[in-house]
Amino acid sequence: MNPCSILFGREVREELIRSLILAVEPRALTPEATHALQHSFNSPKATWLGGVADALVNPVDGTWDAT
Repeated sequence: MNPCSILFGREVREELIRSLILAVEPRALTPEATHALQHSFNSPKATWLGGVADALVNPVDGTWDAT
């Protein structure tokens, strides 16, 4: 199952990814990390886990505001 599949709505994709992260490292989702994760789903790269990670590390202009 691809938790980033466009067959799932955005909220479902976010919840699946959050659940995976929490299963591996429960303390990883700080408010800042949660905010960044939410914005990473605006990226066209976020159609697979590697794309989500890439969107977090290399955000596309206009999809993430660090302020």
